[in-house]
Amino acid sequence: AVVLPGEGLHPQDYQPPVLVLGQDQSQGITSGMFQRLDTQEEFDGIDVIPLIVRRSRVKWPPGEFNRESTPECWSDDGLSGSQRPIGDAKAVFAGQACLACSWYTERPWDQDSQRGACMPGYNVLLVDANSYETYLLRLKGTSVKLARMFYAKGIYRQAAVRLSSERVEDARGAWYQMKAKTLRRLDEADASRAQSMLQDYVD
Repeated sequence: AVVLPGEGLHPQDYQPPVLVLGQDQSQGITSGMFQRLDTQEEFDGIDVIPLIVRRSRVKWPPGEFNRESTPECWSDDGLSGSQRPIGDAKAVFAGQACLACSWYTERPWDQDSQRGACMPGYNVLLVDANSYETYLLRLKGTSVKLARMFYAKGIYRQAAVRLSSERVEDARGAWYQMKAKTLRRLDEADASRAQSMLQDYVD
């Protein structure tokens, strides 16, 4: 196909908007609601298709965990420190192998919380099952368990999933827990469209 001069998107528009779940201490987001950060639109739930599930890691500062704090280091693939800044902050071990790091652990829950263990998580690329817009969802903390569902056979790139939230309280405090429920298996046309969109991110 012929590509005309100036045809295509601006570089920043190739980046999918980030989807976050508001907590009681969040600023600018309603507690228990999902928000897309580029437009500040909020949803009490959203239907999505899991397109890509990638490992990640985050090292939080030592001390009591705060969901609004900025991490000290992070990895976008679970293999090496990210070169991507978060605001004005840069990862402490950018470009270094995670396995070689003294903070690396596969069992962060066994570590002293005051030490600031490096926590495994996931970056998930989702497609809106209705509008076919793409979103980036970062799973961390108690939401990490959803990655197993997203990546399961019969769901990964093959089914629509409903994201919602539920308020949870225990000895650690209170927060809104992300929930997911399978809605339907994609028909042939929807599965083909999702597969076509996938090529934009793997080519």
